[in-house]
Amino acid sequence: MKGFVNFVNEKFGFLVFSSTESTVVLDRELFVLPSGCIFERGQAVEFDIAPERGRDIATNVRPYEEERLFGVISSVNRRSAIIEANDRFGDNQRVPFVFGDVLPDSIGRIKMAVGTAVSFVSEFRAGSEYAVRVRNEDLNLQNIDPLTFQETGQVIWFQDGKGRIARPNGDEISFFGDKVLEGVELIRAGVWMAYSIITQPNVFDRKLRKFWHRIFAVDLQVCTEETQPEVGSIEEIFLSAPELALSESNKPIWTPEERNLPIREIINRRKSAA
Repeated sequence: MKGFVNFVNEKFGFLVFSSTESTVVLDRELFVLPSGCIFERGQAVEFDIAPERGRDIATNVRPYEEERLFGVISSVNRRSAIIEANDRFGDNQRVPFVFGDVLPDSIGRIKMAVGTAVSFVSEFRAGSEYAVRVRNEDLNLQNIDPLTFQETGQVIWFQDGKGRIARPNGDEISFFGDKVLEGVELIRAGVWMAYSIITQPNVFDRKLRKFWHRIFAVDLQVCTEETQPEVGSIEEIFLSAPELALSESNKPIWTPEERNLPIREIINRRKSAA
């Protein structure tokens, strides 16, 4: 039998596999005793089934190298794409896949552009071929260190301490307000953020009976525009003005509409209205 490692430690583990030829829905699960081999969560394995104390368990578990095909992405939609498989011709060359069947790269990205080299496992569903467990084979990924990698994305929404960011490749990534290093009060839709990535691959969903991948943004910072004010501008006049004594007036500095805006945008608005 063929399946995947769901969980394993020094004492016991569990394998998941499908009761049909498909590997999309892993509807069966077996207890396994450690065999001395070191396995990772989500790793493909072969195994035998044997009775043990009145129940079936997985025995003789060993690593299994899936037969992977290679190709290049030829077209991309919002949730799916087409691979032109190498060494194939005609209609047989084009193999579709959905981005939910992609293995995240080292920095948690799933969506890929046209022209990206990939490998995949071929699987048939209802008589049609699909690519599953698609992997980005871009050689430039070898130059990325996940521990030091940072990127910049734009906030889609932020509410109740949670939010989503649009990544440069088209993915979306989740983040939490307590992971923002500074500027959390400035976060709103449209704001640009710099962040690092944490990935937790191959988390098994017992309800959907399939693996998925947790990807989070951490160490977030609001991006600010590092530019010098123009000579004669309201910003330059403000910065060079003498310091005035503090007023005891209770009149608020900002209007209600300005409270959540960056200072530069407030200045630009007041400058336009002058």
